Amino acid sequence: MKKKKISRTTPNAKQIKKMKEDISDLLKDKRLTSTMLELYKNALFKYPNNNISKPNEILDNPDKYKKEYGKYVFEIIKKAKEKNLNISAIKSLFDNEYTEYITHVLNIPKLPDFLK
Repeated sequence: MKKKKISRTTPNAKQIKKMKEDISDLLKDKRLTSTMLELYKNALFKYPNNNISKPNEILDNPDKYKKEYGKYVFEIIKKAKEKNLNISAIKSLFDNEYTEYITHVLNIPKLPDFLK
């Protein structure tokens, strides 16, 4: 049973091939830095079953993704409050590959001001 859980959280061969193709295509976009691509790759490998937007898509429509990130932050805080987590525990929830990636591409802080 544990093997099934691991297989859901690690990319399979088909997903890895697609990721490599995506990265190869992204290398053509001059707006993207090597750091953006590295963070994107890390987020994809950590969360292969999530729909993580490509960095060029984010840069094409930053306002849309800032709103999406705001919803993500709101959901984390909402769930943390339901579980009565303290500020330190809430901050640790933002310490992940997706947050590192999206905030870097959008050039926004990981945490809202009231959590700093």
